[in-house]
Amino acid sequence: MPADQTSPELTTRDVLAQVGRRIDLVETDIRKIDSKIDILGEKIDTRFRHLTTTIVAVGGVLVAAAGALAAHLTVLRGLPA
Repeated sequence: MPADQTSPELTTRDVLAQVGRRIDLVETDIRKIDSKIDILGEKIDTRFRHLTTTIVAVGGVLVAAAGALAAHLTVLRGLPA
């Protein structure tokens, strides 16, 4: 910058206003991120509940199949060779 041009002086108030604005922007960004994290957490919870329900259902089917197999084996054991 040439020596004959001077830059305007920033007052303490100007600097604090800039700092305050930047803090506001950071707070806004954090709120947006927090909201997105909440939504993702809800989606994960929903998927986990569905997965748990599926695992319980499959477990029930396996128990029923094992019971049916045991019943058939019992019948087969009673047949003559």
